[in-house]
Amino acid sequence: MKYKVFVSSTINDLMQERVAAEKAIISAQCEPRMSDKTFTAVDANSFDACMTELEESDIYILILGERYGWEYEGKSVTEWEYLKAIELKKPRIVFNLAYIRNREIKQNEFINRVGDFDAGRFWKTAKDVFEPAR
Repeated sequence: MKYKVFVSSTINDLMQERVAAEKAIISAQCEPRMSDKTFTAVDANSFDACMTELEESDIYILILGERYGWEYEGKSVTEWEYLKAIELKKPRIVFNLAYIRNREIKQNEFINRVGDFDAGRFWKTAKDVFEPAR
């Protein structure tokens, strides 16, 4: 059985990181689930399609970059996905991109929630675009 691995991040600003994540997932003999690459057309809005793909996945990966991203009902889609992964008790792997310098304020706030010592997640700090693939 191949594990389905859901990749959550903003897309346009993290294209190289997403390619690196996809390659790492495939090399681990797992199946990447990525909205910009693997989702098919469905009769649902984008938010619901993402939530369904996440529900059907086995593992959740979050890549924290510069942008907070598109907001839906007061939170970025990436944050909604993170909260859903918690609710579903999915194994969560987080990569914080240390080489990103000019983060949006809302993204810094989200990062602080994700990395909170008591309630958050330990993360891997990536020093370059390909580190998550190693």
